[in-house]
Amino acid sequence: MANKDERSMGKVKKQGDNDIRKPARWLYRSALRILQLPMLLLFGIRIFRDPCLKKINGPIIVLGNHPSYLDPFLAALALPFWEINFVAASLFFRNRRLKPILELLGVIPKVQFRSDAAALKRMLKVLKSEGVLGIFPEGQRSLDGTANPFDDTIAKLIKKTCCHVVFLKINGAYLTWPRWSAHGMRPGRIEIRADLLLTPEQTESLTADEIAAQLKKTLSFNDYEWQHNRRKKASYFHVRPAENMHNICHQCPVCKTELSMRAKNNKIVCDVCHMGYRIDRHGFLFPLADGQTDISDVHVWRVWQQDMMKQRIKQSGFSLEFSVETQTAGVGEAFAGDGAGQLVIDRSGLFYTGIDRQGQKVEFVSPAGKTARFSADYGLNLEIPHDRGSFRFFPDPGQAVILLADALALLDNGKSEQ
Repeated sequence: MANKDERSMGKVKKQGDNDIRKPARWLYRSALRILQLPMLLLFGIRIFRDPCLKKINGPIIVLGNHPSYLDPFLAALALPFWEINFVAASLFFRNRRLKPILELLGVIPKVQFRSDAAALKRMLKVLKSEGVLGIFPEGQRSLDGTANPFDDTIAKLIKKTCCHVVFLKINGAYLTWPRWSAHGMRPGRIEIRADLLLTPEQTESLTADEIAAQLKKTLSFNDYEWQHNRRKKASYFHVRPAENMHNICHQCPVCKTELSMRAKNNKIVCDVCHMGYRIDRHGFLFPLADGQTDISDVHVWRVWQQDMMKQRIKQSGFSLEFSVETQTAGVGEAFAGDGAGQLVIDRSGLFYTGIDRQGQKVEFVSPAGKTARFSADYGLNLEIPHDRGSFRFFPDPGQAVILLADALALLDNGKSEQ
């Protein structure tokens, strides 16, 4: 391990499987100072912090819910007395300009939705060196302002290491930067609560299953419910607040047509029956005409869509089929376009048949029950990991990504534990 001066100056050692560096103090602290004032002004950030946290020494695991891209910055602002080694998706390290910055900040790359022995070794190295490890267990940003499911791997890590566990509950960040937003952030209000969740003694007395149950309860959130319960609702300002919402809310609640919604400015309207909703500055939806289905927010809309998909899956002969273009990548490699074909999802799983750039036939099968841990760029592509890397499927239309994603998740829930 480097000595204190080397760590402070960010002098670099190779980040191998068994090696990890502390965040470069000069960069970590400088970034924190630069970002603090603008973020406080733009997002009206309020931090509620348990005073006991300042007295805790490492090793420490910091866990947080994951509503937006802002979350690592929010965690650093909420816990300014620590320098945190965050875990992030390895895809961010494919950016040649971003990679050296992430390495200087001690960010640990992890392959999404599959076991990653190298990442685990690095995480254990941080904890063994009395460091602070930052993890967002959901592994991806919230889709509709509520928590994504996550597996029990983090609970097993906590049980194995028996360190202090701190949790961050972040509210308002999804409304500040919805995953479907076409034009980035919108000024508003964010609240962060930082508390001690488990001491080493408490961890030792619990089973991994009991820790997992506590994590799922603690990290659960709903930004729309938080907003609804506020005495004074927070306002989020944007000139085109609805744009790209149709990449999540694709099905018309009135005529039930799939992939029919189009969002523009502050409205989302059906191409078929022309009914729709407007979004207000608080993030809530209101019907454009009397007598429409009461859909109050994106989460409620998505739950309704999932219920409709459940009914469709139960029907005999259920199938979704779309023409797709593909990209592939080996583990840790950049994606490259390599073909086109047909993607089919039915009750037995996902099937792709196509032709690559060399004219060779390509087939890919992912059985139901083994495909729920996927990632997606909604409106663009669906990424499915496999043993040798990942496939990216670009359906036509791109709006179909949410339809495919909901079907895969529901099929998995019917056949395996997520």
